Amino acid sequence: HEHPTVLCVDDNQSIWYSTITSSGMGTGLHRYDRTPDYFKHYLTEIKGRPTVVYSIFMDINNNLLIGTQGSNYIACVREDGKISKFNELNQAEGLSARHARRIIADSSGIWLGYMQNRLDYYDYKRKVVSNVFLRKESDNTEEPFGFRSLLRDSRGNLLVGTIGLFLYTP
Repeated sequence: HEHPTVLCVDDNQSIWYSTITSSGMGTGLHRYDRTPDYFKHYLTEIKGRPTVVYSIFMDINNNLLIGTQGSNYIACVREDGKISKFNELNQAEGLSARHARRIIADSSGIWLGYMQNRLDYYDYKRKVVSNVFLRKESDNTEEPFGFRSLLRDSRGNLLVGTIGLFLYTP
């Protein structure tokens, strides 16, 4: 049996979702359209391993940004179905950050929260990704600071769910 983990509905009412098996193995990204009846798998494997999808986000250009386990980039699925890389980290950055865990937007851009120690921001106008938070492993901390959940409040602050709840004021 497969269990849905992350869901997103695009402007065309396509349902995009990820699933894991009862044993915890990822089965990638799936797209389902009710009319006409259409189903397709994407990203079933990355680097020869089953894909666990942690985040699905639709950007203002109708591209899906997908954060997957063990990947040093965010997969970008365009409307035509082609897949490209977005915000690819170098090897050292990828090992430290692990993978994109949460992706959310505000009126000016996209927040990219990683599993460990990293928060990036993509500015729509400048078309540039900037690192907002980076904690190096040499900071001698007991647990990595992960961005497992992100939420913008009505005042423009970013609520970060990790090993607690933190408030970030950009």
